[in-house]
Amino acid sequence: MVGLSGGGACTEPSSARPAARRLVDSIAVADARIMYVKPGCPYCQEAREDLQAEGKTWEERDATTSSEWRAELMDYSKGTGRVPTIVNAGQVETVGWKGRG
Repeated sequence: MVGLSGGGACTEPSSARPAARRLVDSIAVADARIMYVKPGCPYCQEAREDLQAEGKTWEERDATTSSEWRAELMDYSKGTGRVPTIVNAGQVETVGWKGRG
């Protein structure tokens, strides 16, 4: 992404950079896989291992460390709080792992 890092090669006016950065950030978030977890969850660990074996990437959010993440988990899991809950590009892929969790 030439020109968005603030390097000398950028020919965009400085006022355009924040909007471009926001656009890039929103595209990255839209394509992100997020896994909501809780410490010590064996199903979360199994999901990590399976996703890694499949070559998939994800952002992990421990729902016990942030009220915002906890609220997201509760929304995506329809109030169950079941982990792991995996969301990809804003769409729920799974609540629990292989029927467990």
